[in-house]
Amino acid sequence: MYSYLIKYRILALLLLVLLPEYLWSQSGSVSYVRQRNVHKEGVTSTSTLSTLPPLDMTQTTTYLDGIGRTSQTVVKQGSALLHDVIQPIEYDNLGRVTRSHLSYVDVAASDGSYKPNAFSSQASFWQNTNLTKTPSESHPYSITLPEASPLQRVKEQGSVGKIWNPTQKPDGTANGGDGKTTQTLYSLNTSTDNVRKWVYNSDTGAIIPSGNYSANTLSKLEVQGPDRATAGSVDRIQIFTDGRGQTILQRSFLGATLYDTYYVYDDFGQLQAIIPPRAVQEMGTTWNLLATPAATTPLTILEAYCYTFEYDERGRLIEKSVPGTGPAGTLRMVYDQLDRIIMTQDGRQRSGGKNEWTVIKYDIYGREIMTVLAQVVSTKTHQNLQHDARTATLVYETSSVVNTTEQYPATLTLNQPLDLPRTATATQAVILGSGFSFSGNDGIFEAKTQPQNTQNQQQVVYTTTQSFPNLNSTQWVTSHIVLNYTYYDNYSFIENGQGISNFQTFTNPTTDPNHFSTAEHPQAFSRNGQVEGQVTGGRVRVLSPNQNAGEVWLESALFYDDDFNVAQVQSDNYRGGRDIITTKYHFDGRMDKTLTVHRVDMNGDDTPEETTVAEWYTYTPAGQVDQVYHRVKNSSIASPQAQILAKMTYSELGEVIAKRLGVDAAGNCLQQVDYRSNIQGWLTRINDANLSTTDHPSGAAPNDLFGMELSYGARPAVSSFTAEYSGNITQIDWRSNIDLTRRTYQYNYDDLSRLITADYSDDNNSTNEIFDLSGNYERNGNITSLTRQGLRSRDNGQLNPNYSSIDQLTYYYERGNQLKAVDDGIETGTIRTGLAGDFTDFDGVASRKSSSGATREFSYNPNGFVQSDLNQGLTTIEYNYLDLPRTLIFNNGSATGKISYTYDAAGNVLKKDVEFNYLDDNGLDRFVDRITTDYIGDFVYENGELQFIHTSEGRAFPPGVLLGSGVQYEYFISDHQGNLRVAFRQPTNRIYMANMDNVAADEITNGFKNVALVANGTPAKTTPSAARLNGSGGSNAKPLGPLKILAVGKGDKVNAEVYAYYTTPTTNNKVGDLNAFIQTRLINPNADNDPNTAQDNLDLRNLQFGISFAPSNSNPGGSNLPNAYLKYILYDQEGQFVREGIKYITTANQNSWDTKLRFEFADIPITEDGTLHIFVANESDKDVLFDNFRIEHQPTLIVQENHYDPLGLNLAGIEKQGSPSHPYQYNAQSEKQKHPFLKSYFYESGARM
Repeated sequence: MYSYLIKYRILALLLLVLLPEYLWSQSGSVSYVRQRNVHKEGVTSTSTLSTLPPLDMTQTTTYLDGIGRTSQTVVKQGSALLHDVIQPIEYDNLGRVTRSHLSYVDVAASDGSYKPNAFSSQASFWQNTNLTKTPSESHPYSITLPEASPLQRVKEQGSVGKIWNPTQKPDGTANGGDGKTTQTLYSLNTSTDNVRKWVYNSDTGAIIPSGNYSANTLSKLEVQGPDRATAGSVDRIQIFTDGRGQTILQRSFLGATLYDTYYVYDDFGQLQAIIPPRAVQEMGTTWNLLATPAATTPLTILEAYCYTFEYDERGRLIEKSVPGTGPAGTLRMVYDQLDRIIMTQDGRQRSGGKNEWTVIKYDIYGREIMTVLAQVVSTKTHQNLQHDARTATLVYETSSVVNTTEQYPATLTLNQPLDLPRTATATQAVILGSGFSFSGNDGIFEAKTQPQNTQNQQQVVYTTTQSFPNLNSTQWVTSHIVLNYTYYDNYSFIENGQGISNFQTFTNPTTDPNHFSTAEHPQAFSRNGQVEGQVTGGRVRVLSPNQNAGEVWLESALFYDDDFNVAQVQSDNYRGGRDIITTKYHFDGRMDKTLTVHRVDMNGDDTPEETTVAEWYTYTPAGQVDQVYHRVKNSSIASPQAQILAKMTYSELGEVIAKRLGVDAAGNCLQQVDYRSNIQGWLTRINDANLSTTDHPSGAAPNDLFGMELSYGARPAVSSFTAEYSGNITQIDWRSNIDLTRRTYQYNYDDLSRLITADYSDDNNSTNEIFDLSGNYERNGNITSLTRQGLRSRDNGQLNPNYSSIDQLTYYYERGNQLKAVDDGIETGTIRTGLAGDFTDFDGVASRKSSSGATREFSYNPNGFVQSDLNQGLTTIEYNYLDLPRTLIFNNGSATGKISYTYDAAGNVLKKDVEFNYLDDNGLDRFVDRITTDYIGDFVYENGELQFIHTSEGRAFPPGVLLGSGVQYEYFISDHQGNLRVAFRQPTNRIYMANMDNVAADEITNGFKNVALVANGTPAKTTPSAARLNGSGGSNAKPLGPLKILAVGKGDKVNAEVYAYYTTPTTNNKVGDLNAFIQTRLINPNADNDPNTAQDNLDLRNLQFGISFAPSNSNPGGSNLPNAYLKYILYDQEGQFVREGIKYITTANQNSWDTKLRFEFADIPITEDGTLHIFVANESDKDVLFDNFRIEHQPTLIVQENHYDPLGLNLAGIEKQGSPSHPYQYNAQSEKQKHPFLKSYFYESGARM
């Protein structure tokens, strides 16, 4: 009876949520099927459905024609403005759908009824740009042209839009399209096709050529793309298939050159090999896959270029080889009796005489429960293991709860760099050996002795001996390490003391300010106890950089709500804390709110720090995300405030057309980003390249910071470029708000859609080639040459940097696709590049410019991964069992370094250590430094300090990282590929004042230097003292006054002013030399009882450097005026001089404090990222007083700006670096690296999973 009631209630709920109405008459003429999806909890009666708003219910009606075919589908009030959304369907006189229409919105209807004039209404809708937010379109449909045969095969396929529509309709009448369609031709092969026949010998495994296929024995399918009619383009591929339907050959064309890829099968139809175009080229007319030409030695063509596969008698794939690795890199697999993979081994696991295998264990239900690294007995071959697996009696492991006791060794010796755990325990002694090291960045390390632990703990344990291989049997395994466990069905692993706590609800508004309040989230919130069949938790081992798989485990538990959504994840983090991520869902599954409680113990002192991050969402009446809220709280935030990260605006068809970022309570935003697409759905605009705001759909908005336009197909007439209609981008125009320069890249592709040239132009350069790029490729698509233009040099004092050729690269390959060397034709023994972050040739020797003489610069491990790169000075890369880099060692002569990664066994990077030492400016002393970065979910730490928190729209800085108080949010504008283009945040304006009265306030609070030495002059303007400067020689010379050094970014605004006063005209306008005075201070840093710090000396050197490029002249106002002035000097990020400005005193300053020297904002153009020195000086023989020195710094809204060439190189010279710079730039997930020991920049791609 109980079971019956449960079934009844479930059925009733389903009927309530999905309510179909079958074949009801609409106006007596149209039949329909209606489905209503209820999104609101508590609706228990069908009588209330008609009163529910669209947010609480979606009604979809399928209308049928007279013979039961769907004629249109109507979603009631499904558009952004709650109008009906209609999908009409059209049939031809043969009942075929040969014209497929786009959906449209009926702005005059919201009742969900049948639309009798759907096709004309649809055409009108797509010509209304205000509704579609796309250009007006006369062909909002696609046409399919079938052949006139019973087979009805498609001979021409159009796409939506006039450009991509056929010129004719299926009935032969004019369609008005431009004909950029895809055509398909069906035929049989001919003798002139010359399709090679390959035979696989199952006895020997040999792949043998057997002449050509005879004419008319293969089906031939030729597909001609939209660019087939473009002059000079060959947009087609041919596919040849045999009688089994197996693809034998796929042929592409580059002009008249054939790019053939062959597929070889055995008698059972199993794919045995793939022979790519380069292998076909290397064979030539010999068709010998076992040849060893110079480009593949010592491998054969088959090993160097081809993919090969091997199967067992049951048709299971047991070996797979990829090009370039040879037999040593073959991946091997072992199956159990249920055809599940239970063991794998790659080339690295066999290298060095090892016989290591990765073992997967299953439970009785066939679920993976653990992954193990096993050292298998050396005499056990692949065949031995497969045989033993086939004859094993059991195929699963079991679990149990056992009592365990942690045991300590009598003596523990540590002979390698410290990795977690930070506590070393033994019963008698802990010995720190010669190889032990420890950094303060890792917190506190404790070595202790204590008696043996006798207290039992309960723990869930899986067996490892029941299924093959028995991990405790020396018959098969000599040793093993379990990498991870997965738990199912219950939480016994929690309840028996393994550390993770039970489900936490966070529902107490008194004790938890980030709680799930009933006002925001009214639905009940509880843990589902019926979790049979669900993953409930796991344990994963930490893998250290030194490949030491110690006994450090990270545990996690997953809790579910009543609808089996993951409601909470509790997981240990690598820094001795725990993260609890709780997600609240709406009744219909929409995410309501996520709360992350993040605890870390960075110092290892058992006092974890806690940060909580809440993110929640509101929705539009149509059920789309409207606003995204974010809130951060920790002990340093007294009153956490919610921030609206984004507010969305949608088109009538539900596409995001605008996103307002950084919205305040009044609805104002820092930026509004608009998006537009064409009829194909391809993105055409992010804002626009003119930074216009006229089409902002939400009304007035701030000036756009960035705009981009993407062109497909036609573009401004350029003789060297051809139109593209297959979706390739042909032109990109962009502009940023900092310099308002419009920039353009025009792209040209070969017939295989490979980029071959990219021509750059902008408003400021007459040559318009400063960032050009071109490349060539070989048959497999590997690049063979690349030329780049970019920032070549920037000498001190050079306002117009030199842009010219920076790369003329030639690539040499061996062993197939493996890169052997890269030579840069620009670099020689004396000419070096790299300022642009471009390629740096490791020695630039011109004699290596031929393939026969090319010196090896890259080496690889058995799996085909790079293990050294001499151009980067990268001598060694070591990988873990997941083929993720764990240690990179660099040596470029003047600097050495090591990057080490710590992962968990699932491949997630937990920590990165960067250690480097390098010579000082004199090439003498070595400086050693270490940077430790921890990655814990969205939280990024550096040297133990939280740097930022990733958000959905950028990142959040905790208090103390930036100037100002509270949490500060930074927002990103990215391009169509996710590349970071602009980062911006609310600027914090700063005013710095030196009143010369309170030296501590002037020097410490406001950051002025040199105040104490000179703040003893009288009279002062408003306060007791002023700065007294005098350039007379001798020990009392004080020509340099207060100095302020500002870190500035491109586009910032700075003004400066100071009051000046003198009494007596001078007879010697310039007696002192500021440059010589600074030199004296550097030689005698303890002068005037005010010792210089190391930073003081560095600042003085930089100031001296700038003065040497722009020394002051005599006061232009006359020889009797003191040579006293207010001056600024701007340096770029490399410390090179950019520009200077100077304001001299005048006769108005004689005996009067009423006149000030002033630089307006426009007087100090900040055109480079770098530092700005602003100071006062007097090089005359008479006293000059300065007072009330005031500087105002207004940072620009844009804090970081990035530009890229088509291959991802940052366009040095026109970028703005962030402070702090966001490292995830190109492709967003790739972390840009630059350290003193690196010869150029590189991106970490794929290291974080």
